[in-house]
Formats: sequence, C-alpha cells, structure tokens
Amino acid sequence: IKKIVEELRERIIKEIPGINEVIDKRQIIYQNSGKDFCIIKIKKDYLEIDFVANNIIEDPMEFSWKIKPTRKCYFNRRMQIKNIVDIDTVFGLIFQSYNAKKE
Repeated sequence: IKKIVEELRERIIKEIPGINEVIDKRQIIYQNSGKDFCIIKIKKDYLEIDFVANNIIEDPMEFSWKIKPTRKCYFNRRMQIKNIVDIDTVFGLIFQSYNAKKE
C-alpha cells in the first residue's frame, strides 16, 4: 500500500499542474484553487479514493461507483485500489476529476 501511495502521489504532483496537496495522518487531499477534487484515504490493505465527477466521466471498466454526497462532503464517486497494476486506471479517474472541478 505504501508503494501505491508513493507512486500515485508522485504522478499526481508531476502530471497535474498547480494543485495543492494536504497530507493528514491517514489521508491525502488534493485541491485546485482551494477546492477539493480528490481525497485518498489510507486503509490497512487498500486505498479508498473519493472524488468529484461530472456526468461524462469515462470509466469503461466501471472501476468507480457513485456515492451520495453529504452536507460536509460533496464527493460523488469512490474507488478502491489494492494492486499497483490498477494505478493507471486510478490516475486517469483522478485526472478526470481534476478537469471536471477545474471547469
């Protein structure tokens, strides 16, 4: 899990310009212009990633699923990653979230 976190953080910081990374004990929040677009929650044997997506998200493998936004949290999709081979799929969805939030 630690290796997945490191690689994912590195890709997000390197490939998505002008974002802010907020690291907490068990989570990492990514923001653009002060607005959160992704949160990575570090669990014992997987990462749980909540993100914001608009209706035109491309997720052909159905790797993520809809969640109900709350008053405190407006993320509307969630995915989990346990295996580093899924990192490209996860990054692609995070990048779409960044672009959706940017608009």
